[in-house]
Amino acid sequence: MEPDFNKPRQGMVPGINIEQGAERKSLPSRSELQRRKKKKKKRKIKFPMLKLLALFFVLMPISFYMIYMYYGQGSTKRVQEEAPFETIEWKGEAEEAGLNTSTEDSLGDADSSYQEEENGYKVIRHTVQEHETLAGISEEYYSSEEGISLIKKWNGLEGSEVKPGQTLKIPIKQ
Repeated sequence: MEPDFNKPRQGMVPGINIEQGAERKSLPSRSELQRRKKKKKKRKIKFPMLKLLALFFVLMPISFYMIYMYYGQGSTKRVQEEAPFETIEWKGEAEEAGLNTSTEDSLGDADSSYQEEENGYKVIRHTVQEHETLAGISEEYYSSEEGISLIKKWNGLEGSEVKPGQTLKIPIKQ
């Protein structure tokens, strides 16, 4: 016997021919349906202003360093190439320090940039000042430490020790 689909039965949904007990077992409950649903997760940003400030304070020193490296190095080299500096000592300061001030000493300081030519090299005479090293002198004239061996050879030096007041020949290839 065929069921009548147009007539609702007691405890049944119209149009479905399933016994009441079977209906409960096959259909999930509302709470199960809600648990199975995929929930859209909203990404909530906690304290967005704090994160923005932290990012700013991390990037700020990095940007200052990059600007310093980009602009700082070129201007320093340009100034050194344009005008090398010369140390001028006042007579009063030298007497206070207990140094002997004579015309020979002042000529020796001015003599540090004396130039001559030998064997295809332009030779500069450099008077070693206090706290100067051979590597520093090489860096000043050659912009690297490659000139150390050349300075040693031209001045007959065995070690890298130089004394204040010592006059060195600095050969520069022409």
